[in-house]
Amino acid sequence: MAPPARRRLATQIVVATLLVAAADVLLFRQGIGANMALFVGLLGLGVVAAGSGHGRSAASRWTLAWVLVLAASLALEPTRLGGLLTALALALLAIVRRHGVAPDLGAWLQRLVSFVRRLPLQAPRDLRQVLRWGDTATARGPFAAGLRRWGPALGLGAVFLALFTVANPVLASWLAALASKLGRVSELLDPLRALFWILFGAVTWGLLRTRAGLPRTRRRRLPASEAPVSEPTLLRGLLVGNVLFALQNVLDVRHLMLGVPLPADVTPAAYAREGAWPLMVATVLAAGFVLAAFRDGGTPPGRRARRGVLLFLAQNVALTAFAITRLVHYVDAYSLTRWRVAAFVWMLLVGIGLVLVAVRVFAGRSTRWLVGANAVATLALLTVVSALPVDETIARWNVSTCREVRGEGLALDTRYLEDLGEAAAPAWARLAREAGDDELRTAALAKCAYWAERLSWDVRSWRRWTLYRHQWHEAAVAAGKPVGR
Repeated sequence: MAPPARRRLATQIVVATLLVAAADVLLFRQGIGANMALFVGLLGLGVVAAGSGHGRSAASRWTLAWVLVLAASLALEPTRLGGLLTALALALLAIVRRHGVAPDLGAWLQRLVSFVRRLPLQAPRDLRQVLRWGDTATARGPFAAGLRRWGPALGLGAVFLALFTVANPVLASWLAALASKLGRVSELLDPLRALFWILFGAVTWGLLRTRAGLPRTRRRRLPASEAPVSEPTLLRGLLVGNVLFALQNVLDVRHLMLGVPLPADVTPAAYAREGAWPLMVATVLAAGFVLAAFRDGGTPPGRRARRGVLLFLAQNVALTAFAITRLVHYVDAYSLTRWRVAAFVWMLLVGIGLVLVAVRVFAGRSTRWLVGANAVATLALLTVVSALPVDETIARWNVSTCREVRGEGLALDTRYLEDLGEAAAPAWARLAREAGDDELRTAALAKCAYWAERLSWDVRSWRRWTLYRHQWHEAAVAAGKPVGR
């Protein structure tokens, strides 16, 4: 190994050690809250600082900014979506820092799969390089020889000892008795802590030393071909599609916007529920038809076809807006759930995708650009959603529109409200104040007392503290106070 490579490896060893120590202080046997946000920020900065290659490129800086934004969202409240996006962002940061920007989405996915596959094996591979330092003339000596001979055995023995200690209570009691005689050192001999170090050390080292590149292969450029649909056929298809979409949009304007009564055998809830998803399928198929007609390398259609496509895409956007309106009406009738929030997000993504299809067609962009733009838009929207208190919003909406508070409407599903967990504390607090039923107010007060006690453990610890938990705790505590205090 060349001296510069050795210095870089030594720097990465120091950074990885500091990051694992930070993980131990912040996360070991702690709840998840602001500590995870702080660790993610340190991990992202460490990946860039200790890396080589493209660490100072614009793509690396933008990806690091995305990691820091996600870390800030974890400080608001950790969620599954936020955790998945954070893991993806850290992996992409390591790949960009080491290999630069991939040419297309397919290459990104291949590099990501390669990164995940190599992540747990990177530490053992690099350990062999460290042990080989003793073979060179500049690193000979008794210490290097001993490290080369005993290092692998001792490291493997430490792993097995940690596993056996967890599995064997007798061995654990022996080590506990030994550790009790060592005072504060006993904390460092905790087998769970050793496993924690091994796990976080492997992940951190994989991020710092990733090798997720692809072999460079020259792509054979395919000859330009004619569009799969002739222009006369395209014009006829656009005429039929525009007429049918116009009919659907006019009916939606008539019943959703102007308030014209539906037929006697069609309820508003059925009209909203049964129409939203088929409309989304029709919209996606329409976008696929447009992309097939404007394929890369094909003969571009004429002005009439382009105008027809513009009208067609505009009607698809309107159709998406009406599908969202239908879903809003359905939520008004049957309350809000996580799956219905996911449906809102999906429909919004479809609308954004249609706008990007129009940009691709009329700005002369490639299909590769369209795929990349949709991927970026999807990640950006999901990042925003991960920072929002979705469960709290669902709980507040259902309580504010329920029969027990408004005096009319749908009865509150208290079981689903309980499933929303601590995020529903402000909604329980409103029920405790405004519910018309005395029994429900008493139950809501009991829930507020329960969440005030549970959340007090989080808000008193800076590691488990988050902004949303602080607000939920305040709402739960305020519900139990007499009015006027």
